[in-house]
This record gives sequence, C-alpha cells and structure tokens, in this order.
Amino acid sequence: MGYLVLKESWKQSKEVDEANMMKNNQVINLQTQSKQENGLNYLKGFVGMLELNIQIIRKSQITYIGEYQNGKKVGRWDIFYKDLWTKKNYLIGGGQYNIKQDGGLIVNSNKNGKWIELNDGFWSYGQVFYSGDYINGNKQGRWDIYFKDEWKYENELIGGGTYIIEQDENNIVNSHKIGNWIELSDNFGNGFGQQQILYSGQYKNCQKIGIWYIMKRDKYKMEEGFKRSKKIFSYPNFIL
Repeated sequence: MGYLVLKESWKQSKEVDEANMMKNNQVINLQTQSKQENGLNYLKGFVGMLELNIQIIRKSQITYIGEYQNGKKVGRWDIFYKDLWTKKNYLIGGGQYNIKQDGGLIVNSNKNGKWIELNDGFWSYGQVFYSGDYINGNKQGRWDIYFKDEWKYENELIGGGTYIIEQDENNIVNSHKIGNWIELSDNFGNGFGQQQILYSGQYKNCQKIGIWYIMKRDKYKMEEGFKRSKKIFSYPNFIL
C-alpha cells in the first residue's frame, strides 16, 4: 500500500473502513477486545486465521498500523486519520522501517526513505504534516511542512527547510537543521484558541542565528495570506 502524496487532494486519497483496513493488500480483521497501556488502546490484527503481531495504536482520531518483530517496528507502517465529519478513515502518512540483525535476531530498526509524519498536536483543526527523507533514522535533505484546512481538500505547502547529517567528535551521527527555514507556531491551526503564525529565519551550527521574522494570517480570512509582523526576533549569536 503506497503512502498518500500530500499534493494530491483528499478526494483522491485511499478510503478504508475501520473494520476493513489493509496491510500488504490483505484485509486486517480487528478484534473487538482491546487493552489499555499508557493511555493508548492496543488491538491485535489478523489476516485470515494468521496472527501477524500487528498492533493498532489509537490516539485521538489517529491510527498507526504496522508490524513488530522482537519488539522492534519493521516494514511498512501506515498512518490513518478518521475524519470528524465523514467518519471514514483516510491513509494520510507513514513510511518504511529498515532492520539491523545480529545472529538472525533483529537488534534495531530505523526509519528509512520517504516518510510523511504528523505533528504532535494533530487534530481536525490542526492538521500539520511533515514530508521528507530518512537515512538510517536521521532526517536528510529537504523537509516540507503542509497544512490542511478541515474545510478544504487540498494540502497547503506552508513551511520547511533542510536537514544535514554530520558526525561529531564522539563519532555520533545525527541530523540537524541548516540554512533557511520556515517553522510553525506550536498551536498552529484554525480551531478555537489557535493561531496561524510562521517564523522565518536561518539555522547555523544547530542554532538559530540573526533576524527571525514573524508572519501571521487571520484564520477567518485565510485567502488574504500571511502578513509580516513588525515584531522580530534577533538572536545574540548573529554573525554578520
């Protein structure tokens, strides 16, 4: 099952019924019984009579479907969103996990290749997506940020920037932001108590530098676009 390309409309996205979700083009039958752990519901998935050790983690209106082996996530993981109004599940994100084995046992798994992820506060009126590539668990290259208005089908490219992968003096490999970025405020959306604010500036040596501009948009007049605020942030490590 391929992941949803964010530039496509939701009318063209994959629709699935809650009791008829798919994994590797096979129907997953969900048990009606579940258990709770750390505030999340866990359901076991089956293809026919074969148990695949697939866990479905439900939080708010989001469902993650994938497979565990030896306690590690493996293979394709898909992210579904249950629309508040249609009550249907839509495939809106996900990606692939690669595994590292030792003696035939899986000792580690990392995200790899193209991924579409959701922000931590994702909900009906705050639908923010991140789209980009992983290399062995590290973000690399261009990552785009999209926002979807609950009342529209199209996803809006609204921000993003570039990650690079580097190795530090302790030979630890990690990724960090570099160059020009447009980031979203923590409570970005068009719901009650939310605002639509963007921050535009530069990263260097893992830190924000120089002048960062604030751009705002009236969530009730989104067609008027973002306007730069007179207020700016100036970071002390700005290098002329």
